[in-house]
Amino acid sequence: MEEEAQEDLMEEEEEEEEEHDEDDVPSSSLKAPFRASTRMQIQRSNVCSRAYFVVVMVFFHVYIVNVIGLLLYVHYNNGPGDVVSGDGAKPEVSTSGASREELHMEEDYSQSFSLPRIEGIRVGHVQQVSLVPDRTHEMRTLSLKPLLFGLLTLDDFRHVYDQSQRPGQQRSGKPRSHFKQRNKHTRLHQGPGSHHVLQTLRNRLISLTRLPSSLVELSEPLQVIRYKHGDFGDAHHDSGASRSETTCAHSRLAGNSSALTEVSCRYLTVLFYLSSVEEGGETTFPVADNRTYEEQALVQDGVDLTDTQQTCVRGNMRIKPAAGTALLWYNHLSDGRGWMGELDEYSLHGDCPVSRGMKWTANSWVNVDPDHQQQARYQRLVAQRHRVKSGMEEHYQPLSHSDLLHQDL
Repeated sequence: MEEEAQEDLMEEEEEEEEEHDEDDVPSSSLKAPFRASTRMQIQRSNVCSRAYFVVVMVFFHVYIVNVIGLLLYVHYNNGPGDVVSGDGAKPEVSTSGASREELHMEEDYSQSFSLPRIEGIRVGHVQQVSLVPDRTHEMRTLSLKPLLFGLLTLDDFRHVYDQSQRPGQQRSGKPRSHFKQRNKHTRLHQGPGSHHVLQTLRNRLISLTRLPSSLVELSEPLQVIRYKHGDFGDAHHDSGASRSETTCAHSRLAGNSSALTEVSCRYLTVLFYLSSVEEGGETTFPVADNRTYEEQALVQDGVDLTDTQQTCVRGNMRIKPAAGTALLWYNHLSDGRGWMGELDEYSLHGDCPVSRGMKWTANSWVNVDPDHQQQARYQRLVAQRHRVKSGMEEHYQPLSHSDLLHQDL
């Protein structure tokens, strides 16, 4: 009996030890990995949630910044918007009986009234421009002050000066200013009914400058100039500086009637060389790419650099005429908002005397009023009067500067 009692006691002790061992195992070897894994999963889930939240917030802020940047870009690159009347309502335009050209002009204005500008990049930079389908032309940056380009335009200009010799063209008279010149010139209409070469020149100007066609179509007629032996043109600016007492000649219909002086407002100039010259006749830019511009510096050692008869060889840049080539330069700086700014003083230029041979050129100007609201009023006024076709001829024939090579400034 005692032996059986001892055996039962030993078995109970062994069972208690086994139960004690089983209690120790889960905490150390079985359950610990499971709990650790559970904790790790929970921690990973929290980390992923935070990272996702951060990524979403970053993209949200980037989206907001892009939207603001896009609005600013549109605001500053589209230039001035549509002009409204004093009571805030847009003026109504009568379209009854309006021609397709008038509607096109209004459409062109409403789409964009900014002034695209070609980038010069650096002197010597060459860029490809497309003026006609399936063909490109090289355009080289010749100067940054003023922004000046040289390019090949047409292979044959013969019809341009042939047209200038026809009877009935507007001829030059005796100069009535201190601006000295000696040449013969005429004005040629480039609208419907004109020679196809003249229309080609205008279309290429629109393609090259990417300006609204309405600005080009309502600008001055093409000016064709003939320089014989000894003929010249002193250095001058094509456009006038904008002041409170002046008004633009081209938009005077909608301008200030009390203004004392009319000036030419020419955003850019395209000078076509219709012929080559045996000797002389260069186009000179006396102060091109100077570090600074001062009128006092134009007189050096008692010699006036604007006097091309005497100082042509001293100009900073001289370009020899070559038939079929052209120069393009901007007479005004940009105002930083897509419109025409101040006069670029470095655009001072002239024509050296022709020493041998004959020189033929053609000037094409794009007229823009520095006041974009006045320019808009002018274009709308022309459209309302249904005078897109006849408006250019009737508008420019009475101008005082039509008898001059360029406006007297």
